[in-house]
Amino acid sequence: MKAQLAHILDVSERPNIGLRVVPKSVGFHPGLDDSFMILRMADPFGETAYVEAPGGGRLVPNIEEVADFALRYERIGQRALPEDPSRDLIKRFMEDL
Repeated sequence: MKAQLAHILDVSERPNIGLRVVPKSVGFHPGLDDSFMILRMADPFGETAYVEAPGGGRLVPNIEEVADFALRYERIGQRALPEDPSRDLIKRFMEDL
């Protein structure tokens, strides 16, 4: 696990990578239900979402559902630490391993 966290810290320094951690102290938040990604593609495709599910995932092209996932993503971000404190939290966790 330590090597994986070190890799996450390493790639988080790249300009096209963002790292924000939601600490356990936050408690329940909208990111605990399941994993998802919002995919932004060149026009005319726009946005779609990908949702993890047992046995495989599914693409969600419905505009209203994608908007719901985008809102959920924003709400998760509101609970997350900024990038530098997120990196610091990971480093502290690694020290305890």
